[in-house]
Amino acid sequence: MTENYRDRLFGFLKSRAVGQPGELFTEASRERPSSAPRCGDDLGARFCSELNAVGGEASDLASSADPAAELGGWLQGLGLKTAVIDSDPRWKVTGLPIREIVEGAGLELERVDGSALPADLARFDLGITLADAAIAETGTIAQCASPFRPRSISLVPRCHLVLVPADRLLASLEDLFEGISSGAEWAGGPEGFASYFTWMTGPSRTADIEKTLTIGVHGPARTGAFLLGAESQDD
Repeated sequence: MTENYRDRLFGFLKSRAVGQPGELFTEASRERPSSAPRCGDDLGARFCSELNAVGGEASDLASSADPAAELGGWLQGLGLKTAVIDSDPRWKVTGLPIREIVEGAGLELERVDGSALPADLARFDLGITLADAAIAETGTIAQCASPFRPRSISLVPRCHLVLVPADRLLASLEDLFEGISSGAEWAGGPEGFASYFTWMTGPSRTADIEKTLTIGVHGPARTGAFLLGAESQDD
């Protein structure tokens, strides 16, 4: 996280006065930083560019002549055997036959709900999820606490595949907080934000040991993110 981006995040939170319940995510609009995409910018292209720059593998399926074949080709290239997918109800309207694509690429697929434990997920090579939101400015995936998704599904398997619905692609950090504030469907709806969200930008990396960059220590070694077009068919 760059210093500018960190300052924006903590400045946003610091501006909330303690002791005012319900107002944590309410703030008067202000001018967006110059790094944030502007009106008319191609958010999909920006998201893919930013994620690819930090070692992720991002592609826009909306512009693909054969989205299913492109996704299946990526999966085959991983050389993995097992995959686990969450029970997000929106899988049925992604516009892609997800199970057919995954199994056609040679992976055994199992579906789990939010009760699955890290130990249950450790035997899978690939975790598959839908993004609750994606930030084009930094190529970041955001996933909120959900009863249908175990948190570790995007952390324990050594690879992570995340699909990004078109209506969940946001321009900037501020848009994420505004979505939470307004009760966006991906943030829990009118009932309010649940308990936590996780930000993921590319594969796991650390240089804690002798300043040597190591990939895949605290999470997946490979992260693939695919942007979806209009929703249409069952999976």
